[in-house]
Amino acid sequence: MSDAPLSVAEITERISAVLEADPLLAACSVQGEISNFKRPSSGHLYFSLKDAKASLPCVMWRSGARSLQFDPEDGMEVVARGRVGVYAPHGRYQLYVDGMSPVGAGDLWAQFEALKRKLEAEGLFEHARKRPLPPYPRGVAVISSSSGAATQDMLTILARRYPPAEVTLVPATVQGDAAPASLMAALEAAVELPGVDVVLIGRGGGSMEDLWCFNNEALVRAVAACPVPLVSAVGHETDFTLTDFAADLRAPTPSAAAELAVPDRVELLARLDGVGARLQNSLRGIAERARLSLERLESRVPFARPQDLFAAQAQRVDEVSEALDRAMEARLETAEHRLERLGARLDDLGPTQTLARGYAIARSPEGKVLRQAEETKVGSEVEIVLADGALDASVTRVRPEGTKPRE
Repeated sequence: MSDAPLSVAEITERISAVLEADPLLAACSVQGEISNFKRPSSGHLYFSLKDAKASLPCVMWRSGARSLQFDPEDGMEVVARGRVGVYAPHGRYQLYVDGMSPVGAGDLWAQFEALKRKLEAEGLFEHARKRPLPPYPRGVAVISSSSGAATQDMLTILARRYPPAEVTLVPATVQGDAAPASLMAALEAAVELPGVDVVLIGRGGGSMEDLWCFNNEALVRAVAACPVPLVSAVGHETDFTLTDFAADLRAPTPSAAAELAVPDRVELLARLDGVGARLQNSLRGIAERARLSLERLESRVPFARPQDLFAAQAQRVDEVSEALDRAMEARLETAEHRLERLGARLDDLGPTQTLARGYAIARSPEGKVLRQAEETKVGSEVEIVLADGALDASVTRVRPEGTKPRE
């Protein structure tokens, strides 16, 4: 044994090493009654576990405290799981708690985990199944105890935040063996209400046993199959039930569920006021830009002296009219010359010019033009039309076709 004194830190480190080397203390479960329970703003839990003979200081960090399925409080009998270590600043040993459950809840917890794994494997808790809540619900159904304080809180908040929504309380038993069937019947009745497009189901806080009905498999399946969006509002923030996982949205408390289900009319009115102000400013801006644009247009020469604009157009009309007259005269002159040429050609082809070249036209007494010799006979009278005058003649001989004329 050395005579050299040890420092306080050395003693503390040695004790800590001894405790950490003990496998039993490195991972153990301790049963006792909670006392001196504290939950500061940091979220960590500080308390002691005691029995009739001793007391053990405990600390549970915020990360572990968030996973608790119940609200710890003084006098509650629990089983805490963790490791024993030394808190050097105070030179004391304490239990660093990783998990904790009320005494008697172990079997229920095992059932909870088993059913959760089963339903999770079926896809009942998948995020893809979750539906968004309607932004402005017409009707809200609240399924809860008709006399519970949490129910009254929900109804009050819904009426205050969004008066346009029609809120209907569908009473149900929320604790005990009869609760699951009562809750399922209430859910079936709620979705049949006209205009209901969101459902709230839940109750205030309690022990795991008190909330156990919300872990009923049939009820959880009914919640998952609800045809309208559903909010689960069971217990306090640290309480979790299987309906929370099956619902479209899990609210930390019933009051929070009411706030999540409907918009706040005060915020809506403020938003409308803001939209109205922005719209008014936008209209003012549009009007101002239009006024400036009009002023710029008015300052331009055509708008400053509009008579100049009309005079230019009138001059243009005169120019176009003159050009049109000239074009019409040219067309008429061309047509006239063409007509004269066609008339001359017709004269050349006419009978008068033919007769003038030494030809004659023979006609019967009836005036019929004779084209073939067989059209007359010896002794018949014919008229021979010349270029200048006509001859009356008598046929003395008819020569058939092919006979040469006399020399």
